[in-house]
Amino acid sequence: MSLAPSKTAAGRFFEDFRLGQTLRHATPRTLNAGDGSLYSALYGSRFAVQSAQATLNLAQRQLEGLKAQRKSAAANLAQSEAQRDQAKLNLSYTTVTAAQAGRVVNLGAAVGQFAQPGTSLTVFVPDDVWVTANFKEIQLDRMRPGEPVAIRVIRKLSSWASSINCGQRPSLRPPLA
Repeated sequence: MSLAPSKTAAGRFFEDFRLGQTLRHATPRTLNAGDGSLYSALYGSRFAVQSAQATLNLAQRQLEGLKAQRKSAAANLAQSEAQRDQAKLNLSYTTVTAAQAGRVVNLGAAVGQFAQPGTSLTVFVPDDVWVTANFKEIQLDRMRPGEPVAIRVIRKLSSWASSINCGQRPSLRPPLA
């Protein structure tokens, strides 16, 4: 006698099959649309949890990728802003602004030309012209601040002396004892 319970219905049960066994149906038939709908209605929901979990995992990976793209875009924006600020600063170095009214003479540069640091590009002459003059000591006793003077450059101009400064100059000979 067998200790296993007997089967009450005719047919094969799960334990009657082995792994990899080919199953043959006595009367093969083709499934129609109704059979497929019935199967989906009965068994389709058993994969819904796994499908939803796979969709969630995919969405989370996409979210991580989008976060990385956002960080990259923010870094690119910061780099572009820094380049823009540097370009503005470099452009400000190309502008020469006069501190007072005057004239530019002996212009030695053109627009778009490169210049080396320390190169003299022009001479700026302010509207208030100052003249430095050197006189002999014997001439100073006749000069006073505010007196009119005549300066001859190319043409005769009229002006006045604003101050007289006497400075010491080194002598080429030793002082007399």
